[in-house]
Amino acid sequence: MQELIKVLSKLAEPLGTVVIIGAGTGGLVKELLQLQPQNLIAVEGDPILSKRLNKKFYGNQNLELFESWITPKSQVNSSLNVYSNPRYNFIGKSSEEETASNIELIEVVDVDGISVEELASRIETSNDKPNLLVFDVIGGVNEILAGLEIAKIRKFEMIISSLNPRVGFHKNYIEEETLPFYSKCYFDSREIEVFRLNENYLNACDRINQLNDELVNCKQIRELPESDFKSKVIKLEADNRDLISTISEQNSKLSYQAKLIKSLAQELKGFLQTK
Repeated sequence: MQELIKVLSKLAEPLGTVVIIGAGTGGLVKELLQLQPQNLIAVEGDPILSKRLNKKFYGNQNLELFESWITPKSQVNSSLNVYSNPRYNFIGKSSEEETASNIELIEVVDVDGISVEELASRIETSNDKPNLLVFDVIGGVNEILAGLEIAKIRKFEMIISSLNPRVGFHKNYIEEETLPFYSKCYFDSREIEVFRLNENYLNACDRINQLNDELVNCKQIRELPESDFKSKVIKLEADNRDLISTISEQNSKLSYQAKLIKSLAQELKGFLQTK
């Protein structure tokens, strides 16, 4: 994904943790490492490809290899499309139309995996640098991202997906409704889709949660036993009287001070007039 490397290389700040789902044989991993992220996590579910990754990048301190299929949320088992070339394997409904002559769909099997939310909970990300979630898979990205909770994936400032340039497969589009808390970045690209975290949306969600908490508190007060409710009212009335008394006392002191200042000013004025 050359366009991805171009986009990331133009970012003004260094990268935090970059997670690539569908690391394959490591082509994109190698390019991402050249951007010097704080940490790079390569996720690959196919055991053959995962073994090649381990061999290829053995000893690299900035790379963490994670062997697991990434599946839609709340699915214990997911359908894996198995092709003659394991680089074409993917989770989800088959998007095959007419593949290249050397690529053949062999079977569809059920596999175990983890969701993006669970993956996010297992990894460490940066607190002061942008963290990225990158998909380089044949299909199923929209299903994998559907229904995720913002609180569990907001650590990723950007989500990027390959549009799947491979011959014979549908484009791997992400529907905007799937990521309501991210904004799609529009630019001329046939290779990738980029979504950036929408801070305004998050602030609105936080405010809604705050108002909901206040509403719950109000309901709890109304549901108190009458004796408890009366005691709260009495306490509030007592606090109110104390406040009024304090204000009155302060006003009285201020009034006395004002009269004293006025008297001194008049005396000073009379003294100056006799000079």
